[in-house]
Amino acid sequence: MALFEMLYGKRCRTLISWFDAVKMDSLDSNLLRDAMEHVRLIKGRLLIAQS
Repeated sequence: MALFEMLYGKRCRTLISWFDAVKMDSLDSNLLRDAMEHVRLIKGRLLIAQS
């Protein structure tokens, strides 16, 4: 269980999780991909720090 979910009783909803990879054509796909890559990097670093 994530810390946010533990504290607030619901999952954290970010804008990144609202988009499908298929629907990225109408948005600036480079900007969205960069944001998603940063989130993956942060999640990985958090997992390393927690372990």
